[in-house]
Amino acid sequence: MNVTVLLFAKPRELVGAGRLDLDVDEGATPDALFADLCAEHPDLGSTRDHLRVAVDQGYAAWDTPLHAGAEVAFIPPTAGG
Repeated sequence: MNVTVLLFAKPRELVGAGRLDLDVDEGATPDALFADLCAEHPDLGSTRDHLRVAVDQGYAAWDTPLHAGAEVAFIPPTAGG
């Protein structure tokens, strides 16, 4: 099934793209999807503990089952004032 992945800040730099359309297995989770990305981009793994995940524009758990057409965003911490 196809999902869209959105990356920001450091993860975007490490992967070299802000948006990816990926084919994942049925029942995949953001955690499994991130592990697949780390297999291709090993330096990405160091960002995992600092990221939140969103599915279809709402914060979600890393073990949330994905569906075909899902939009998955890996969101780094932000600062502002």
